[in-house]
Amino acid sequence: MNIVDAVSFLTGRKADSGQQESLINEAVLLIEEASKRDGLDSTTLITLISYIAGKYGGSEQTRARVILCLVPRTLVPYLAVLRALGCMGTLERSLQQLLFKWIVDVYYLVENHAPVHAVYNAVFLYIDYEHLRPVVCQFLCYLTRKSDVTKYRAQKLLQLHQQLLDAGVTDAALLELLSTYKLYCPHLITIPVPSGCKILCSQHLNALLMEKIRHAQTTKAADDPLEQQSSRHEDIAPPATKCPRIMVHTTEVACVHLTVEPVGLVHVSPVVMATTTRPRSFEELCANVDRVALLTQVGLVLESDILKHVLSIDVDPTVAVHLLRWLQLSLGYEVSRFNPGEPCHHLEHLLTCLVELGEFLCEPIPIVEGFLEAFLKVWDGKTHQKAVLDLLPFLPLKRFEDLHSTVLASIEQLFRKEGIEFKYNCLMSLVELLRRMVTLEWNRRKRLCDDGNHRVSSVFSEYYYTEDIADTQIDAVESIKRLVSYAGRLAVLGLQDNNDCVLLQHAALSLCELVCGLREEYKIPVLILPPVPLVYGSLLSGSIVPLSRICACLIQYKEVLSKLSQSERDHKFTVTFNSIVLDFCDALWRNLAFTSSQRPCPSLLFTLPREVLLSCGLVNTHEKLSITHHPALLGVVKRFFQTLERCPPHPHPAMIFTQAHLRKAYLQYLLSHQMASLVRFIRAFVLTRFNESV
Repeated sequence: MNIVDAVSFLTGRKADSGQQESLINEAVLLIEEASKRDGLDSTTLITLISYIAGKYGGSEQTRARVILCLVPRTLVPYLAVLRALGCMGTLERSLQQLLFKWIVDVYYLVENHAPVHAVYNAVFLYIDYEHLRPVVCQFLCYLTRKSDVTKYRAQKLLQLHQQLLDAGVTDAALLELLSTYKLYCPHLITIPVPSGCKILCSQHLNALLMEKIRHAQTTKAADDPLEQQSSRHEDIAPPATKCPRIMVHTTEVACVHLTVEPVGLVHVSPVVMATTTRPRSFEELCANVDRVALLTQVGLVLESDILKHVLSIDVDPTVAVHLLRWLQLSLGYEVSRFNPGEPCHHLEHLLTCLVELGEFLCEPIPIVEGFLEAFLKVWDGKTHQKAVLDLLPFLPLKRFEDLHSTVLASIEQLFRKEGIEFKYNCLMSLVELLRRMVTLEWNRRKRLCDDGNHRVSSVFSEYYYTEDIADTQIDAVESIKRLVSYAGRLAVLGLQDNNDCVLLQHAALSLCELVCGLREEYKIPVLILPPVPLVYGSLLSGSIVPLSRICACLIQYKEVLSKLSQSERDHKFTVTFNSIVLDFCDALWRNLAFTSSQRPCPSLLFTLPREVLLSCGLVNTHEKLSITHHPALLGVVKRFFQTLERCPPHPHPAMIFTQAHLRKAYLQYLLSHQMASLVRFIRAFVLTRFNESV
């Protein structure tokens, strides 16, 4: 018995023939093997859907097994989808769910979407069925165009949403459909709708079915030379139309990889491929940009700087939602097929394009948070490391608790177990995330709050800038503070685990330099000190670079505090800052480290009594961190003595403090050898009447 005989046997049986169960099972097994091996052709798919509808009898269990066998060899005929939708009312509940999930999973393999879209109203009626609502909402998100968003349907969705809220239930799929409706017609959806970042990266409903489809179509493409030839898709000139599209040719194929050809060819799993020709003039581009409507076309925005520019200046919610849908399908598919340790150049290229889009638009991308939340759960921390971590700066400015629950908690787990390279790239990405938040997102939110009509020029403004969050600038400040604390904690952990690695020191000091400029450079109404262990770790470092850079940060803090009135200064911040400054002065210049001298502020570092140090045999600890005896400066002192015309016969670092002319020459030497921050620190906090010529 072959596949044709098996299908003929199933569809030729009478409804009352219950004595042939063994033959039925054998036929279904044969269909399962054939579908898994090669997939099914269009005629077989249509015939089996008729069998599933109950036209030829069959038990519920047998028909459920047949649904899982509906693996298309190439494309899915639209007649199969229409026949499946038409028989929904006669199926059992479990079969309805299975068949609807199959329709959603193979939607972008359908050969012609127009006939399927024509039954939009019939599909919308199933939204009242609770057991079908999630999959129906997802299917409607794929089908919805602007013409489908009517007042009746919007009111129906809002009413259903309110009923669920009254019952204490939140339906994520319904919120996604409302979000789609709001992007097309915001005047009809009057309630605040979440951005849906977690929803936009949802995986396929039936992972097993999608795996079968990938296997069957990959086998078909490998075995059939004609299929290989057709997958290359040479550019075909389109027929002349009254209003030509920019994307001149769109073809749906049975391939499952994302590839970008040099001619601008974009192939997105599971079924989208489009080619483009460049517009002949900017006027032609502007005249046709609104034609970019299909998901298959809008994905080309990632490959064209011209289209990115048009997208940024022509804020069209329709184009934005199509772009996010395209990214949703592509990234969700790549997450479902990702295997740790196996690099995939398709995924890496897509992530690189996503980073370039974010840098071009200078704003967060809604899909990033959802993608990272799903991907970090299966990521090994090594495969495509830089491409993944480069996405962190494009997270939105939102409550820290939300960011931590979706992305940052997973990042911290990976940070604790990965090596130096991961830690460094992670810290630098967090620094860049903070920089984007305080430079771009803070100002954008501030303009939104200051503007009475609550509008902001942003491609994805519908996802982030709504009235319910526009007036919560205090939450934004708190998020920045907690993110600084989070990044500082990771930096301290990395330095402790890796013996103050130079790379991690650079990343930690980059964080300190960004934080100290929040008030003065970025106009954030808050003063935040870097984590105290980072500050003192730079003082105790064996390298001159961290010491010099942290001194520059302390000087910048002093300049900011000098411009604030007494009432504007935070008492806790001032006390901690004064303690740090006094510790640095005692160590670098005053030679009072580990002494019991009277201080207006308690020391945060030199808390061990000097008597205890002496009892352990440690002498002269008060001067071991001075600018002449510090381990990081001993080489500098040696070179300084070598440059003197009249070098003492037995030079010693202590001579610099005891002889005024040597002290002045030494400070001048530090200034001329790119260590000016040390001298500026001493002049700012110790020697207020220091010679300006030095």
